[in-house]
Amino acid sequence: MRRELLSLELPVSDALTRFRQLLRSKGPAQRELLWLAFALVVGLVAMPWLTWFAGRVSLGPYGNGGGFALWRDYLRGLGHASQANWILLLGPYVLLSGLRLFRVFWRRSRVEM
Repeated sequence: MRRELLSLELPVSDALTRFRQLLRSKGPAQRELLWLAFALVVGLVAMPWLTWFAGRVSLGPYGNGGGFALWRDYLRGLGHASQANWILLLGPYVLLSGLRLFRVFWRRSRVEM
C-alpha cells in the first residue's frame, strides 16, 4: 500500500522540483511572469470548475447546464468585462502575491529579532 502511494507522489514531487529549479534559474522579472502565467492558468481553468463544484454541492445543479456551460459563460463574461469573472481570474495571482509578500515580511521580522 505504501509503495503505491510513493509511486503517486513522485510525479508531483518531480514536477514541483522542476518548477522550483526553473524559477531559481530565471531573473526577477521572468520569475514574476512565470508566477503570473501559473496563476492565470489556475484562474482560467481550475477556478471555474471549483466554483461549479462548490455551487453544485451547496446550491444544486447549474441553471444553464453543466460544468462546461459554466465555463463557457465564464469565458463569455471575461469577454464582456464582468467584474466578478475578472476577480475570479485574477484572484489566484492576488492571493499568491499576498502570500509571497507575507513571507518576505515574516522572514525579515525573524532576522531582526
